[in-house]
Amino acid sequence: MSNLKIDVSGLRNLYRSDSSARLVLNSLASRQNKWSMTTVSSLLSYLTLSGFNISRKDIIKTFTELQRLNCGELKLGNKTGNRNYQTRFIWKESLVRLGKLAKELGS
Repeated sequence: MSNLKIDVSGLRNLYRSDSSARLVLNSLASRQNKWSMTTVSSLLSYLTLSGFNISRKDIIKTFTELQRLNCGELKLGNKTGNRNYQTRFIWKESLVRLGKLAKELGS
């Protein structure tokens, strides 16, 4: 893990206590890419098409908590279409690494 002062204890608690956050973090841990940004719409589509029951509000709540834990920054969007204007999360650390870390610590 890099020196970004991510609240690892908080990440562990979030994973253990919130089923929506656990679903989001498990999804991130299973990814192969190293995206620097994740839109709420794309994550919602991915999870819904995978058969999971999660709402846009649940994803935004999880991203808000991840921002509080210093994992990245939630940017609230005002348009659909262009990724740069959608509600999105800008990662400070590899999303795959954070997902795996939360999963390992939360087990």
